[in-house]
Amino acid sequence: MQNIRKMRFIVALAAVLTLTVVITQSAFTQYVPPAPTQRLNRFGVYHWFPDFTAKPLTRDKLNWGADLVASTETRTIRVFLGAQDFGSGNEDKNCPCWRGPYGVNPDPPRDPNGAFNYAHPDFLKNIAASPKYQELFSSNRFDTFLLTSITNDGQYRTWSNGYTPQGTEWNTEKNQIKNLGAYLLDTYPNKTFIILNWEGDADLISSGNPDGNVEHWKNYMQARVTGVIEARTGHANPKLYSGIELSCASMPCAIGNTQFNNEANLVKNYVLPRVTGYDYVSYSAWQTTALYPGRTAQQLQNDLRSALSGILAKARESSPAYTNANLIIGEAGYRRGWSGIMSAFDWLWSVFSVAETEGIAHVIYWQAMDDSLEVSSVGAREGGLYEAVNGQAVITPVGNAFKQLEFWNNLGGELTSGVGACSWGVGRLDAFVRGTDNGLYHRWTGDGGVTWNGYHPLGGGLTSAPAAVSYGANKMAVFVRGTDNGLHYQRYENGSWSGWIGLGGLQTSSAPAAASWGPGRIDVFVRGLDNLIYHRFTGDGGVTWSTWGPFAGTVTSDPAAVSSGFGKVAVFARGPNNDLIYRAWDNGWSAWQSLGGVLTAAPAASSWGPGRTDVFVRGTTGRLYRNYTDNSGISWSGWGYIEGPFSEASPEADKPAAVSWGSGRIDVFVKGTDNALWRRWYDNSLWLP
Repeated sequence: MQNIRKMRFIVALAAVLTLTVVITQSAFTQYVPPAPTQRLNRFGVYHWFPDFTAKPLTRDKLNWGADLVASTETRTIRVFLGAQDFGSGNEDKNCPCWRGPYGVNPDPPRDPNGAFNYAHPDFLKNIAASPKYQELFSSNRFDTFLLTSITNDGQYRTWSNGYTPQGTEWNTEKNQIKNLGAYLLDTYPNKTFIILNWEGDADLISSGNPDGNVEHWKNYMQARVTGVIEARTGHANPKLYSGIELSCASMPCAIGNTQFNNEANLVKNYVLPRVTGYDYVSYSAWQTTALYPGRTAQQLQNDLRSALSGILAKARESSPAYTNANLIIGEAGYRRGWSGIMSAFDWLWSVFSVAETEGIAHVIYWQAMDDSLEVSSVGAREGGLYEAVNGQAVITPVGNAFKQLEFWNNLGGELTSGVGACSWGVGRLDAFVRGTDNGLYHRWTGDGGVTWNGYHPLGGGLTSAPAAVSYGANKMAVFVRGTDNGLHYQRYENGSWSGWIGLGGLQTSSAPAAASWGPGRIDVFVRGLDNLIYHRFTGDGGVTWSTWGPFAGTVTSDPAAVSSGFGKVAVFARGPNNDLIYRAWDNGWSAWQSLGGVLTAAPAASSWGPGRTDVFVRGTTGRLYRNYTDNSGISWSGWGYIEGPFSEASPEADKPAAVSWGSGRIDVFVKGTDNALWRRWYDNSLWLP
């Protein structure tokens, strides 16, 4: 199968999209897991036979690709496990094809005469038990593995010469899949494995007689499914599943000059209704998701929904228990040459949104690195999340878009500034933004972000990003700079807003910052026209205020403020050297101190408990960086970064916001490249989308 990735459908390249199906528990089947709710589990990446020119000499091909997949922070990966060696130019039984596309497979088992025994029941199991696959499967970076597992008989399509149920070839296939599955369950009981074939319709077309061989191929699939069923026997709560992969949702279905002549013989129409006991159906979605001039995102979504619906209907002829809750998009990819038709972000968003709204379990992107030129033409290969540039793996625009959609929650809106956020109780989050009319808009959740209300207008003529703070249960205040460059705010207490109140007395050159260290206490900070930080506070919820007081030392950004305990407050800003500087109050103000870094926007800060402060800044690469302390600034962690939905250009208006509503919890808000509000959260050591 030397030219697998050169094969083209009439409408697009063949690839792999996976559709998942629940079936009732019986002697043959089990329920599959519910669709993941977290994107890092739902959306994964494929690594098969990419451009290896960026691979370091010290890293094997399998785990180098896994490193790239892991860099997106996904917990789901798809890899090949079998005997093929695509691109070797030697697709015959005398070549070293057992080394696999990564070159890491062990020798096959031998027969009593010392010859390789490709029919040995442990042929696939031994590959899975080899050191490099063990390294991959035991990694704590991944929880779910989709395995394109091809036996030697599958590679050479022995089924095309006839495939008798319960016959010698049938049992060889079944037992090799069975032993692979049993080994995976015994060795990695806490991992999830889905064993798939390679694109069924493309496989049949490659046999030269797709219509004539479909009955044989159906028997081949039943053998594989039965192998998984038998592997699960004797295992409690086995996380092992079978899948049937297809590549045509409709006619025409062709590769080159070879095609199906009868639509009834497509895998969807012939195989799915006749095979029993499979857990998943896999659909290679290139036929549906390829772009052409004039195609819109809505058309793409409608076509994808229609294709999945048609596949599900045929699966339900095998078992009516199959539902949308188990659909997987196992492979779909974007070509950089499509950018003139639709952006990578919009294409990914179209596919992702179908998956989420329809309850699909997984989406697998093809693939981590651009395809190898050995198996794809130049234009077709340009779809990786990374590309090789001067021997280095460099993230592509689609890679950035994938990370943006994978791990940030889009809250919509059309922002013209950075964000303000606060919390007055467990699960409560309030976000404030400036709209296109320069008015203030408010959105909130009471369940930690599971559900959000719509944007509520609060009026005003803003000339800055807002700042928000809570000073007690059911109490908060939001501050802005008005058209007069003065500070204005509104209070919210027990269900109602006060209307705008001016604090006056100072012309400001920045958005404000606010913090509270106890009931009724608010400290507000602004940058004056002289680039000094000015401070004002109230101890009675805004009934009375102190006068403005300046801090010595110039700053070059809006301030950020946070309290990490009663009687404590800290203010942060970008210093004259573009580093992060701060000073803190604890029975007296400290001098300005530097935490280093190179900032391109104003910082944000939050605290979830006594002495704990997390501060966030935008760096020169567009990433969001975090530094934190657990001891009121005696020592700091150092800078670590978080990928996000923002460009390298970082105007002041795009500063982030951060807030905590409980111990170990942080929610971060940013204005994205699409001007929408995006959110990501940290929950006891793990960043979640």
